[in-house]
Amino acid sequence: MPADSRIKFVNYWQTSTDRELKSYKVYKISSKPFLPDILSGLLWELEITGVTGNDDIVIAFAAEDSSVDEAMILVVLMAHG
Repeated sequence: MPADSRIKFVNYWQTSTDRELKSYKVYKISSKPFLPDILSGLLWELEITGVTGNDDIVIAFAAEDSSVDEAMILVVLMAHG
């Protein structure tokens, strides 16, 4: 993993269906150089519910009650660096 990785907890994101309201922890992750496929692959080693990306960040979603946090994401990314 590149030495210059940044992880930022953004906020809780909520979605609703007819039956329930779900909340997610949202993390924005960037790195230099930006390697979205590698970042996404490593994030799937964690208890996340989804990953999406754009031109310069990968966004990971974890269930509100998930044990995933910024420190855990950093450990996984740095372990593969």
